[in-house]
Amino acid sequence: MFKYAKINGSVLAVDFDALVTTNTKYSQTEIENALKNRDTKKLIEMSNYFYLTSGEYRRLIHSMANIHTFRYIYAPLITTKKTTKVEKAYEDVTNYLMNYNVEESNTYITFSCILNGVFYGYERIFDDITVLQELPSQYCRSQFDENGLHAIEFDFRYFDSIRNSQERLLMFERLPEEFLTLYNQYKAGTPSETSQYNYWRQLDINFTRCHYLTPDKTPLFANTFSEIVNLAEYKQIDKTRSKLEIYKILVQKIPLDKNTNEPVIVDEEAQRLHTNAKNMLGSDQLVDVLTTPAEVVSVDIASKGEKQRDIMAGAKENMFSSFGTSQLLFNSGTTSIGLTESIKNDESLITSLIAQYEKHYNTRLRALSKIKFFLKDLGITIYNQKEIVGYLKESATLGGAKLPYLVASSNLRQFEVISLITYENDTGLLDLLIPLQSSYNPTGESGRPETNNPSEETTKQRDKETQKTRAKK
Repeated sequence: MFKYAKINGSVLAVDFDALVTTNTKYSQTEIENALKNRDTKKLIEMSNYFYLTSGEYRRLIHSMANIHTFRYIYAPLITTKKTTKVEKAYEDVTNYLMNYNVEESNTYITFSCILNGVFYGYERIFDDITVLQELPSQYCRSQFDENGLHAIEFDFRYFDSIRNSQERLLMFERLPEEFLTLYNQYKAGTPSETSQYNYWRQLDINFTRCHYLTPDKTPLFANTFSEIVNLAEYKQIDKTRSKLEIYKILVQKIPLDKNTNEPVIVDEEAQRLHTNAKNMLGSDQLVDVLTTPAEVVSVDIASKGEKQRDIMAGAKENMFSSFGTSQLLFNSGTTSIGLTESIKNDESLITSLIAQYEKHYNTRLRALSKIKFFLKDLGITIYNQKEIVGYLKESATLGGAKLPYLVASSNLRQFEVISLITYENDTGLLDLLIPLQSSYNPTGESGRPETNNPSEETTKQRDKETQKTRAKK
């Protein structure tokens, strides 16, 4: 179980470093070199590896990707008081957004941008359903914008790496037709219009989608990889320490001759005694035998446990500090100081992504109709929903738009809110629904509550109703 390291001359000590095996694929040196050289491909590989092996990193990625709800509103851009028929255009826009499933798509793209640093995708339509097909980031790049959107160039050497021709054809069948056309141009040596290298070909900007958080397109939390490795090593140390706390050594003391101070038994007999004791213990790895004529001193390893726990706590604190988020969001932690500010900081991390999403959808909506539409994200997160709803309610009360409040407060999408309202009005459902009892309506009846001092007209009306009732009886 133990390995020994020479300290000085013949003095040996237990080599605790040898007891701790590095249980991560990447060393600190590899991480430092990848960060220094901005090796995007290597950093993406590391990010995906730590996502699978580190519970803390995995939780961080999902937490950040799911903070925003991505609830939005959309409407035609009307700049004058002149009314325009927009029913057909509104229907087309609604169908596009509904089939696109905007909230779910934005959440996944955000997840991919945080994990890999960038998202490359291709929009495809199957039976009126828009499917966002993700492209391999190691074969994509974005170096310029077109029509306000990030253009995507694809490295068509990717298909050369597929040696089997049948598999290559199958891959083309799974991709848009544009890929096969561009691949044939690449193989024919046709010059590329956007790149000095023939194998980089720009994909149609009308169907591609590219988003990223960092300018160099590296994973958002790449600078935390070193701390993740440190924590993994401390965990291994803690595990080893726990084993050492219960590790026992049975000492067989060989008697010495009083006159010569030599063992009274020969080496062969001592070996047999040692072997017999080992056989009695069986395969127990936590109890060992030591047969020796020397003096043995007991060392209490467990006494160092509290200091080790302090080291573990410090390692976790350093890791969450490198994350830039509060440890309280993931476990109990020790203090709530700065939690609110940490949440605000987390909410603002993907503000630039939301702006990119709005630009993308607004570009697509302008292509659907001659009537211009705009889409606006409401900025609602799982933390600020109550605050945003209150602000929008106050705005609607003061004469502002009511639709943002209805979408925010109901947790429904805009077309779902409008559909429900239209259904209730057209079917007369509102007349059947009785308001819940409240201080404004204590009897649970619909309509305005009666006052203590009714008007003269109200009194006459009540008298007429009373007379009609008595006449029927």
